[in-house]
Amino acid sequence: MILTYSLKDLFDLSRKKMPNKDEKAVNNVSVELSVVLGRSDMPIHQLLKMGRGAVIELDTTVDDPALIMANDRLIAEGEVMVSKENVAVTIGKIIGKLEDV
Repeated sequence: MILTYSLKDLFDLSRKKMPNKDEKAVNNVSVELSVVLGRSDMPIHQLLKMGRGAVIELDTTVDDPALIMANDRLIAEGEVMVSKENVAVTIGKIIGKLEDV
């Protein structure tokens, strides 16, 4: 049996008591999450010249959302923030489906 859930379905399930064992199994699935602030391309010779304090300009502005990825697939957009002493991201807009992950 293959279960497929949208990301929204999983968020909804996490807020409710899961009624059956198939849905409970989803809780133990590991997904790698990453947050992309922006991207940059540069020639290798420029990269090799960089050292401590070098600045890499990204293709985004401070007002652009951070991209939240699950297993290298875009699933949501969010806003970067500080939580205690850690960098964190708040989910603003859900974009992808978990079955695509």
